[in-house]
Amino acid sequence: GRGGYCQGQLTWLTSDSCAALGIINNMGANISLFSMTYLSIFRVLTVQVWNLEMKLMKLKVAAAVSLIVVTSATIACFPIVEFFEDFFVNGIAYTDMSLFIGPADKTRHLAVLRSYFGKIKEGRDIEWKEIRKLLNMMFTDEYGKVQGRKIHFYGNEG
Repeated sequence: GRGGYCQGQLTWLTSDSCAALGIINNMGANISLFSMTYLSIFRVLTVQVWNLEMKLMKLKVAAAVSLIVVTSATIACFPIVEFFEDFFVNGIAYTDMSLFIGPADKTRHLAVLRSYFGKIKEGRDIEWKEIRKLLNMMFTDEYGKVQGRKIHFYGNEG
């Protein structure tokens, strides 16, 4: 409804639907870019070859289209692969914890962790996996682990 986005903003930005739409958008842009590049190169290489066999040409085009789609999908999915989270995760949103209001990026996490643990060096880059581990060490397991949802590349509020 009207004005409902602000209330559900963090839910949307951390949702799988947001990531899926981001992937589709990224794939579309990549397919367009790679197709135009391929067509330009193909045209330059075949401008003087008029008598290409039609079967061979169809096979080359089908292979190129397949390569373009696979490459575009691979590039579009990189931001949601956990291995690359330190490059593409912009923050974590917590719904059941008032320590962070709104999404918290690495800077906000490190400020809280430094004030609690005191040993984290200023300017040190820390992995998201380590941040989650240290954050869980701050709280007891009595109420369960601290749960947050990643705000990844596709939910970067922009």
